[in-house]
Amino acid sequence: MMIEQLFKAATGHAPFRWQARLYEQLLKGKLPARCNIPTGLGKTSVIHLWLLALAEQLRIDPTRITLPRRLVYIVDRRVVVDQATEEADKLLARFKSAASAGPSDPLGNLARC
Repeated sequence: MMIEQLFKAATGHAPFRWQARLYEQLLKGKLPARCNIPTGLGKTSVIHLWLLALAEQLRIDPTRITLPRRLVYIVDRRVVVDQATEEADKLLARFKSAASAGPSDPLGNLARC
């Protein structure tokens, strides 16, 4: 499934081009040292992109995962920490919902991995 469909199912909106490119890099196991992106362009979505890529790697072949199982998210503002935590909680709830949903849910196959 394409990142546009997965990202929209996870977040409710389409990914920016940089987000789609980052997803493809993550899927290949290529990790950026950092993400230097201007305010308002979706840096928090790195959490979503990492989880979607990790789940896709698990779905394809659980023995060949190249992404780390943990994501370290370092920021220097408390409000961003709170926002990232809220987004992670929403994403977890969305994956739980998708895992028990029928085959029409775009995240269903990934959530059941």
